[in-house]
Amino acid sequence: NKNIYSYRSNRGALRRKGGSGLSHFSTIQTEITNKGYLLEALRQMGYETEENTVIRGYRGQETAVAVAARAGQGYDIGFLAREGGGYDIVADWFGVQGIKEQDFATRLRQQYAVATVTDQVNRQGFQVVEQQDADGRIRIVARRWV
Repeated sequence: NKNIYSYRSNRGALRRKGGSGLSHFSTIQTEITNKGYLLEALRQMGYETEENTVIRGYRGQETAVAVAARAGQGYDIGFLAREGGGYDIVADWFGVQGIKEQDFATRLRQQYAVATVTDQVNRQGFQVVEQQDADGRIRIVARRWV
């Protein structure tokens, strides 16, 4: 089971928009490369998404993101587009409500994999049936009628 995330804190590295003060935003590097699959994964997790926008953190600090996952309450979670491709998670995790940082990363990895596999097998003419085990693991069954 390969962990596709690594953590990098940007605390103190980002400056608040329009003024001084240290940022509470932190970044998690990912191996996510496909924006369409990322958007589908976030929708499956129950988030509304918005592209090319900003997310807010402590004391109104803002950071520009390629994709925002709108939480409805608390701070939103964003995705920065990396130079050369790919996306990193960015958020002020002190104010994100309802999910912890590593739990979010784990669920996102699962849903991103499901979105990727589902699209690929659908392109090959299979029907996908997704099943979730009692322990939270997702099992994908692909069927094709001959």
